[in-house]
Amino acid sequence: MEIRKIQKTGGSSYAISLPKRWIELNNLKNGDSLGILENKDGTLSIVPENYKKEKKLCKIELNENINLTKRILITKYLQGYDTIKVYSKNPIEASKRKEIVSLIQNLIGIEIFEERADEIVFSSLIEFGSTPLGKVKNRIINLTSSMLEDTIKLNEKFDKSLAENIIQRDNEVDKLYFFAVREISEASRNSNVARKLEFRNNFEMIPNLIAIKNIERIADYAVLIAKDIMELDASSEKIKREGDLI
Repeated sequence: MEIRKIQKTGGSSYAISLPKRWIELNNLKNGDSLGILENKDGTLSIVPENYKKEKKLCKIELNENINLTKRILITKYLQGYDTIKVYSKNPIEASKRKEIVSLIQNLIGIEIFEERADEIVFSSLIEFGSTPLGKVKNRIINLTSSMLEDTIKLNEKFDKSLAENIIQRDNEVDKLYFFAVREISEASRNSNVARKLEFRNNFEMIPNLIAIKNIERIADYAVLIAKDIMELDASSEKIKREGDLI
């Protein structure tokens, strides 16, 4: 870290010189404007007026094991890649294409940008930090709470449609969970995104990640309970039918 002294230039103004290398790297010249962001931790961020975040692109070669490809795709999504290209040396099989597209449809803020016989390109549509993290967390909490309440109702009186609805809501929880992790991951690398998400420092991100993960895990348990109740009901129905035959 370079240390530079503050100089008083007027009655109430102060100035500090900027590194020449940084000026040249950003193609700046005398008279250009800079944006100054005051962060909650007391630091300042200086941003060129025409600054544009470099788009992150990754390429994933389609694996024979489609589940491996899907796991890699989710990892790249969580790492904040703006564009993800899935390609193959041969035309992508219809069944594999369907699974990949279905997976993307369950991820927030990314959609198909281009599609060819041997590749599918996905592009991010949502700007990092544009959705309040508190809003996402509250939605996850509300969904999970309703799932738990309905598992209690399900245990008291079995309802197949209610059980299926609990499982469907878990898909929404997973979507929001992945989206929250993606946002926090980007905030850990980008102070501007961290500011938008109202993080004062990186230490505040860890408790948020742990809390969101634990809530998502509770939703998973609600699904397991619902599935167990469905199996028990199916078993009791089978016993009843066999009893009637006797």
